[in-house]
Amino acid sequence: MHHLLTRQLSRFLGVADPAQGARVLADLRQLAARPDVAPETAAALAGLEGLLAAVDEAYQHQDRTLALQTSSLERNARELEEANARLSQDLAVRRGAVESLREIANRMLAQAGLPAISPQDDSLEAITLLLDDLVLERESTRAQLDGALRALEQQQAAVDRHAIVSIADVTGRITYVNDKFVQISGYSRDELLEQNHRILNSGHHPPEFFDDLWRTIAAGQVWSGDICNRSKSGHNYWVNATIVPFVDAQGRPYQYVAIRTDITARIEAEEKLDAQLHFTRQLIESIPVPLYFKDTEGFYLGFNKAFEDFFCLRREEWLGRHVRDLLPPDIAAFHATRDEELIQHLERQSYELEVVTLRGERRVAFYSKAPLTRPDGTASGLIGTILDISDRKRWEQEILRAKEAAEAANQTKSDFLANMSHEIRTPMNGILGMTELALDTALDEEQREYLQAVKRSADALLVVINDILDFSKIEAGKLDVESVPFDLEPVIGDALRGVALRAEQKGIELLADIDADVPGRLLGDPGRLRQILLNLLSNAVKFTARGEVAVGVHLERQDADGLLLHFTVRDSGIGIAPEKCQIIFEPFSQEDASTTRNYGGTGLGLTICSRLAALMGGYIWVESTVGKGSTFQFTVRLQPLSPQSEPPLPLAGRRAVVALRHPEQAATLCRQLAALGMAACPIENAAALATTDAADLYAIDVDLPLPAGTTWEAVLDATGVMPAQVLLLTRISAPTGGGLRDWGVRWAIPKPALPGELRHALAQWCGQPGEKGVAGRPLRVLLAEDHPVNQRLMSSVLARLGHQVVVAEDGEAAVEKARDETVDLILMDMQMPRLDGLTATARIRAEARRAGRRRVPVYALSAAVEDVDRGAGEAAGLDGYLGKPLAQEALRSVLESAAVALGPARKTSGGTPVAQEAQDAKEDYARLLAQADPDIVGIIGQVFIETAPRDARALAEAHAAQDWEALARVAHTIKGSIANFAAENLVHQAGALEAAAHSGQVEPAAVETLAAEYQRFCDALASYLARTEA
Repeated sequence: MHHLLTRQLSRFLGVADPAQGARVLADLRQLAARPDVAPETAAALAGLEGLLAAVDEAYQHQDRTLALQTSSLERNARELEEANARLSQDLAVRRGAVESLREIANRMLAQAGLPAISPQDDSLEAITLLLDDLVLERESTRAQLDGALRALEQQQAAVDRHAIVSIADVTGRITYVNDKFVQISGYSRDELLEQNHRILNSGHHPPEFFDDLWRTIAAGQVWSGDICNRSKSGHNYWVNATIVPFVDAQGRPYQYVAIRTDITARIEAEEKLDAQLHFTRQLIESIPVPLYFKDTEGFYLGFNKAFEDFFCLRREEWLGRHVRDLLPPDIAAFHATRDEELIQHLERQSYELEVVTLRGERRVAFYSKAPLTRPDGTASGLIGTILDISDRKRWEQEILRAKEAAEAANQTKSDFLANMSHEIRTPMNGILGMTELALDTALDEEQREYLQAVKRSADALLVVINDILDFSKIEAGKLDVESVPFDLEPVIGDALRGVALRAEQKGIELLADIDADVPGRLLGDPGRLRQILLNLLSNAVKFTARGEVAVGVHLERQDADGLLLHFTVRDSGIGIAPEKCQIIFEPFSQEDASTTRNYGGTGLGLTICSRLAALMGGYIWVESTVGKGSTFQFTVRLQPLSPQSEPPLPLAGRRAVVALRHPEQAATLCRQLAALGMAACPIENAAALATTDAADLYAIDVDLPLPAGTTWEAVLDATGVMPAQVLLLTRISAPTGGGLRDWGVRWAIPKPALPGELRHALAQWCGQPGEKGVAGRPLRVLLAEDHPVNQRLMSSVLARLGHQVVVAEDGEAAVEKARDETVDLILMDMQMPRLDGLTATARIRAEARRAGRRRVPVYALSAAVEDVDRGAGEAAGLDGYLGKPLAQEALRSVLESAAVALGPARKTSGGTPVAQEAQDAKEDYARLLAQADPDIVGIIGQVFIETAPRDARALAEAHAAQDWEALARVAHTIKGSIANFAAENLVHQAGALEAAAHSGQVEPAAVETLAAEYQRFCDALASYLARTEA
C-alpha cells in the first residue's frame, strides 16, 4: 500500500500498519454479511476494500508520472545544446543553398526574359516559390509541346493513311515520301528520294500546265489541281494534288509539301460516263421517233432531232420553256394537266391526240409517257415519245373498209353455203334414208350391189359437204364449241361404230383402251370430240389395208383448270413421210396427189380436227413411219363431273376366261374385268378351253378361228360350258352372234368392248335388271316436215322402230297438231313454209303452259345443225338437235331418252299393255334353272319357295288398296330375289312395275302379268327342287 495512503488511514481511522488494515477490512466484510445490516450499508461496507485499492493505485500512478517528468527535463536540456549546434551548421548550409537557388532562379529568369533576384533578397521561401512557378510554367509549356507533337503525329498518320504525301525542296528534289506514295508509284523509297518529280511525268499534260504550277508555288501560293502521273510499271494514275509552299522569315519558299488523293477510279468512271452520255445522246438523236424530257414542273429539259422535225421547231426556242409558253391555251392546259397527273401518280400514260405542227400540218400522234424517278422513288421528271400514226390510222380505215367488204362477201358465201347445205342435205336425207330402207328389203345381189354403191357415193358426198361447211365456218371464225355434260364412253363408242362396218369389210380389227383413271362424266362438247375421233378413225380405216386400228384415252394431267385428256388413234396403214407430217394439217393437203386419187377425200378433215382441238384447249400431232402405220394424237381440255353412282357388281371370287383373236384386245378386256372385281385369264385359241380351269364366265370372240368342221357350240358343249356362262364379243354387222344365240347364249357386246357396255352386260349376267322395258316402249311422234320424201322416209324409219307417227306439213300445222293430238315427242324441221321451226316451237311451248299440259320434248331437224342459233333454240324451248341426213343411232338415242323421261308404258289404243309387248315371249324357266349353279339354287331355292306366297299376297293387296309406295316396295323385293336366278324377263317386268308404282301410273294388266309370271317361276323352281332332292 502506498505510504501516503497508509498515513491517511492512520490519521483518520487509527490504522497503524497494513496488517491492522487487513483485519479491519475482514471485519467489515463479515459485518456486511450480517442480515440485520441494511442493504445499502452492506453494499457500502463491501465496496470499501475496492475503494482503498483504487486510491492506492492513484498514489502509485502519481509517483510514476513525477519520475518521468523529472527525467524528461534533464534529457531536453542536453538535446537543446546539441540542436543549437546543429542549427548553426544548418544556417551556414542554408545560406549556401539560398545562394545556389538564387543563381538557378536568375538563370531561369534570364531564359524567360525576366529581371534577376537581388543579392539582398535572401528569403528561401520567396526563392522557392519563384522556382516552383518557373518549374510549373516550364512543365505546362512542355506538356503543350508534347500534345502538339502527338496531334501532329496523329494528323500525319491520318494523312498518310488517306493521302499521298511528298516533300520537295525548291528545286523539285524529293526529300520525303510516305508509304502511299511508294505504293501508288511503284517505286521504292530509296528510288524516289533525291529524285526530281519529273520521274512521274506521264506526258499527259502540256508544258504550260507545269509552268503555271511552278509559277504559283514559287510565289508562295497554294496550287490545287488534277495531275496524271505514270507509275514505275508504266500505267497512268490520276491524283488530286494540293501543293503548299513553306516560307522562311523573309517569305521565300524553302520546301513544298504536296498532298494528293488517288482519283483514278473517279476519272475512269467519268470517262465511262462521258462515253455513255455521248452514246446516249447519239442514240436519242438517231431514234426516228420524237422523244423529249421534262422536269417535274413541266419545263423541257431536252429532245431529239426527230422531235424538232416532227413539230418543225428550233431547239433553242423550246429548251427550258413550258408548253404554256409555246402552245395555244387549250392545248397547253391539256398537256400540263396530263403531265401533272403523271408526276403526281407516277403512272405511265398513253393516248392519241391530233396535233398541228408549226407549219400548220395536222397529224395524229400517239403519246406515250413514263415518269423519271430518283433513287428514293420521288419524281424527277418525265420522258415521252410521240408516234406519228397518221398513216396507220389511214390504213386502219382502209383495212376496216376492206374487212367489212370481206365480211360482207364471206357472209354472202356463208349464207349461200347454209342455204345450199339445206337444199343439198334435204334430198341427200331422202337418198340415204330410202337407200337404207331399200337395202332392208328382199333384193337380188345385183340390186343390192347397185344400192350399196348409191349409199357409198351418197355417204362420200355427205362427208365432202360437211367438210366444206365446217371449213367455211373456220374461215369465218364461227366454228364454236359448247359446254354440256356428257358421258365419254358413248362418244368413243359412236365413233367406233361409225367405222366398224367398213373395218369389218376390210378385215381390220378395231381396238379400244380407256384408262381406268379417265373420268366417265365430263363437261365439254361431245359432238366436236366425236367429230375429231370419227375423222381420225375414218382416215385410219381408209388408209389401212390390213391389221388393226386402235383408239386409246388416258389422263394427261388434272389441275385447277380441269383435266387434259390425251387421245390416240393408231393404225397399221400406209404411213406418212416425216416431211409431210406437218403439212397434212393444212387445208386441202394430203401426203401427195396419188393419195387423193387412190383414197379420195377433200383434204379438209385434219384441218378441221386441228382447229377443233385448239378450240377445246388442246392440239393435234402425228407420229408415223412409211409402210408401218401412223399414230394421230390430240389433247382436249375438259371439266370433270361427279360420276353417276353405280352399285357394285357381285363379281368378287368369280373367274373369267377370255378367248379373243387379238392379244391386245384380250389384254384390255382382262384389265376391264379386273377393274370390275373379276379375275380373268386369256387363252389363245379354242383348243385351250379343254386345258383351262373351269370358270364362271367365258368371253368368246365370234371371230376366233376354229378347227375345220367345228362349231363353237360343239367346243363349248365338249368342255361343259353352259350358254348362261358365255359372253359373246360380236361384229357390228352381226350383233346377235349367229348360231351361239340359237344355242342359248343371251349376252353379247360388240367389239371392241367398252367398259360401260361390258359392265351393263355383266350386270345382266349377274341378274341385275336393265332399262330395256322402259327405253324400248313405242312412242307417238309428231313429225313436222315439209318435204314429202323426208316425210315418207322418217315415217318409215319411225314405224320400223315401233313408233306411231303424226305428220305436220308445216309449222302452223305442227302447232295445231301439238294442241289437238296427244304425242310423246316432236321432231321439228327448222325451215318450213308459213311458220319456221323455232317460232312453231315457241308457240307450242306457250300454248302448253297456258293450257297446263305436260312438256313434250322437241328436237330440231336441220340440214345444218351447227348453224342453228343454240341460244335462240334454248329460248324457244328446243331440247336438242338432229342433223340431216338422219343418223339412225342418234335418232334411237333421242327416242330412248324420250321413253325413259316418259316413264313406264301406258296402254295403246288397242288396249294391249305397251310394256308387256316386250315380254310376250315366255321364258323357259325350267331350262334356265337347269343352267344355273346348282349350289346357289340349292341354298336359296327352298327359302324362296317359302317366302314367295307372302310376296304374291302383298303384291295383290297393295294393288287393290292402290298403295303405290307399298306396291313399289314389293316389286323391288321380287326383282331382287328373282335376280339371284338370272330370270331376265321376270326381272325386267318387276323393275318396270316398280318404276310405274313410283310414278303412280300402274296398269292392272302389268300387275296381273307379273303375278302370273312370278307364280310360273315358283312352280318351275318347286319342280326343280323336287327333282334334285329325289
